[in-house]
Amino acid sequence: MVQRIDDPGTDSAFARTVAMSGTTLVVAALRGNGRIADTGVAHVYREQNARWSLARSTMAPFWSVRTSG
Repeated sequence: MVQRIDDPGTDSAFARTVAMSGTTLVVAALRGNGRIADTGVAHVYREQNARWSLARSTMAPFWSVRTSG
């Protein structure tokens, strides 16, 4: 099964970084909603009954988001 997850914002660099663990998917939008400078948004999706749905979105200053690897 394939499900398309669309960018909830505009011009946000949606899905340049993703992480998945079990039934949780985190999709980064590096430019937040495309309107606020130097922000990033983490969109957290949960899978239930073979469908992904947005559980929450968390906005933080871009400089506070850390990645490894």
